[in-house]
Amino acid sequence: TTVPTQGRTSPGATASSSQAFRLNVVNVSGETGAAASIADQLETKGYVIDSVAPDLERSADRTVIVATPDARAAAQTLSQELGGVLVSLTEATTTATVTVFVGKDQPQLQ
Repeated sequence: TTVPTQGRTSPGATASSSQAFRLNVVNVSGETGAAASIADQLETKGYVIDSVAPDLERSADRTVIVATPDARAAAQTLSQELGGVLVSLTEATTTATVTVFVGKDQPQLQ
């Protein structure tokens, strides 16, 4: 059983004070460790990860980024860093949020 990790930070992370959005990574690939692998890569780029978790109810072939409208620019930047992953906008919330749903394609940071 995988337990979601909350508030992950790495010693070299520099985005913590300037990252104006919550970043979540969810594994929908069906392969153990896929979300953790992407989260680790993002942390080395300076992103602060709020949570990493599996979604055992869903399965997806392709990775998708879902973001609130106020986090659109961050989601588009992240998409480019992940090789052009599709970005989808969701309804606005009180907190700017970007969620990476890691699919079976498991993109690598560019």
